[in-house]
Amino acid sequence: MRRSLAAAALILAGLGLAACGVPLSSGPSRLPQSAVPAGLLTETPAPQLSCSKVPKSGVKTVYIYLVQAFSGSLVKVTRCVPTTHALSVQDVLKVLENGPIGPEYQADYTSYFNINSDLVSVGPRPTGVGHCPPVHKRTAGTSTSTSTSSASTTTTTTTLPLTECGLATVRLDPYFSQLTGEQPIDELAQIVFSLTQSPLHVTEVRFLGLSGKPVAVETADGRFVNRPVTVADYRHLGI
Repeated sequence: MRRSLAAAALILAGLGLAACGVPLSSGPSRLPQSAVPAGLLTETPAPQLSCSKVPKSGVKTVYIYLVQAFSGSLVKVTRCVPTTHALSVQDVLKVLENGPIGPEYQADYTSYFNINSDLVSVGPRPTGVGHCPPVHKRTAGTSTSTSTSSASTTTTTTTLPLTECGLATVRLDPYFSQLTGEQPIDELAQIVFSLTQSPLHVTEVRFLGLSGKPVAVETADGRFVNRPVTVADYRHLGI
């Protein structure tokens, strides 16, 4: 892919740095944007599609996220989705699987979905968005007893209203296991951001394996979590 060209350039640059005595890491890693010279981060964004020129009847505006091949950050692009029914998680997944189009290739936007990718929404119909399981936030407070000098800790439990949380459940396909390096993280981030930024009111995404059972997924900071993930788990990708 196009990222391979950028990687080759970085390798050649690294050889030059090594000759100058600059230490190199043993393997590839994503640099934070603050560590990259400003001139190298200059990108020409692809022009955005406008759904205003398309007859509005039966057309939904959807935002999906692609990967900028050089920087590795996510970029938001517009898609006009023709549909005669309520927009669903499956609609967004299908558009996302199609990857970049037209000028987006020239802007070096890419995606790691296989041409035969088959992500499946298994949430409740028709939209594929269900209620999140109750989430408990525990806040520790401190109170001092009047009879003793010791402090005791109290715990307060609150349950988030289900109406504030929309859960999309996505079954990954066999091609996901073939991704290497940071590609799985990029693909997961694309799915999470595309679904949560859509008009579907999704706030969390749960991933299932081929068996239909929940699987642990990797977040942007390299942790594997066995729970639904949110955009907060992938903020490191430069959004």
